[in-house]
Amino acid sequence: MTLYGLWWGGPSYSRPTPDDDLERLHSLSAAKEALRDRYHSNGCRTEHFDFIEREPEQVYLPAVTTDSEIWLYASPDSDPACPDWRVYFGPRAGVRVERC
Repeated sequence: MTLYGLWWGGPSYSRPTPDDDLERLHSLSAAKEALRDRYHSNGCRTEHFDFIEREPEQVYLPAVTTDSEIWLYASPDSDPACPDWRVYFGPRAGVRVERC
């Protein structure tokens, strides 16, 4: 199952807008791993973004906090304001998935 996500990094990175490019994530588990990896990379290694409308990128992500989230959509044509799932950090830094 392919999902489409918009990631934002808490106070260090702005919330997504409807014009932001979606990234392709291949499962809920992959989205959880991506969120965890972006937080733990601490700007020391690049993280992969598989965008749907532009070339994939390897990006350094310094200062990602546990306020980060990935909003997931079942379709690339979904309304950006209405995600199907929310992937976020819980109170003890575990990654959670919430159906919206």
